[in-house]
Amino acid sequence: MQSLYIEANEPPLHIRWKTLSLQFALKLRSHRQNPTFETAFSHKFSDNGYIKSKWQELWDSFPENKLYQVKPTVGTVGNAAPRKRRDDLVLTRARIGHTYLTHAYLLHGEERPYCIPCDCDVTVSHILVDCHEYSHIRQKYYTVPDLKTFEHVDPFLILDFLKESDLYRKF
Repeated sequence: MQSLYIEANEPPLHIRWKTLSLQFALKLRSHRQNPTFETAFSHKFSDNGYIKSKWQELWDSFPENKLYQVKPTVGTVGNAAPRKRRDDLVLTRARIGHTYLTHAYLLHGEERPYCIPCDCDVTVSHILVDCHEYSHIRQKYYTVPDLKTFEHVDPFLILDFLKESDLYRKF
């Protein structure tokens, strides 16, 4: 086992740290029980399709995951990211279902937010797809039957909806 302690004629700490990190990464990738072993060291699996299919198999083994319900297929996010940092932040929070509006009660020790007109808990899915209070605004920008088809909606339309409904700053 190598250490990071300084000995005579040793390179600086940051160089030794990078060297050890690289050695560890190579050991990890070359270990036969590691699932990336085949993909890293075999030209038989050089195309990206094999890796993506293995990744999809792993993702499919967690259907109860909340994020799986939002995006059941692996890969990149379908829509281009907006240019403003705040817009990107709002869209990412909406995509994963964690916003200040829906999770602030955990920080403040309060009751979970409740949508009185719809008689249900306030969730990102409820706001973006189901809520009757915002349906007239939502119909101006997009209509989707459920959250699974939501990833095909133009991100700028989502942002415009959130801004007009005064929810943009609450996400």
